[in-house]
Amino acid sequence: MEQIKNKWEDKEYRNNYFRKYYLEKTGLKNKCECGGTYSLNQKARHQKTKKHTNYTSFNGLTKDELIILLNKRL
Repeated sequence: MEQIKNKWEDKEYRNNYFRKYYLEKTGLKNKCECGGTYSLNQKARHQKTKKHTNYTSFNGLTKDELIILLNKRL
């Protein structure tokens, strides 16, 4: 049996390492305050969505102010 000089030469070690890395990057879902979900590498894309931009533009308005604003848009 051949001895491995470096841990990166071990194919099983590499596969497990990168599998864990990519699962952390792409597999974990974060919840946004707007009600949407996104993975870590899609955060910028999520922040450009209509759902998120509408939430951030209406955030901080009272219920009456929101109703007035929506009526003006219609």
